[in-house]
Amino acid sequence: MQPEHGVATITLGASGTVFQGTGAGTCPSFIAATSTWPANWPTGTTVSNSTVYLYAPWAGTINSVDYRVGTGSFTLALQIAGSNVTSCNALTVNSATKTNTACTAANTFTAGQLITIVITGVASSPSDAYVGVNMTRTS
Repeated sequence: MQPEHGVATITLGASGTVFQGTGAGTCPSFIAATSTWPANWPTGTTVSNSTVYLYAPWAGTINSVDYRVGTGSFTLALQIAGSNVTSCNALTVNSATKTNTACTAANTFTAGQLITIVITGVASSPSDAYVGVNMTRTS
């Protein structure tokens, strides 16, 4: 019996090793998987001028960034290897409503490359904040 559409099977080896197949009824390689890398500052934790470091485990594309702040404000910039991601830099975070901004260029990265969320311009003790980097794996 084959699994339903969109469902894959995984075969475990004798030592617990996971084998991924390539035919019907086997686990896909997850090449086009999307994911969000979140950074959170819970209520009571103040956002400061700082840098959040993310090391990419695979190659991909940053599609967009989500952000919000409960109180105060700050500016964020996404960077790949120290270069700004087009349209996702100099973003003012000053609303408790989650905002999404599309990243339009200079947004691809390789496996192991450093991706940073650079926080600057903090004002009025921002807290209860969230930044989510939305990306798609390409290899």
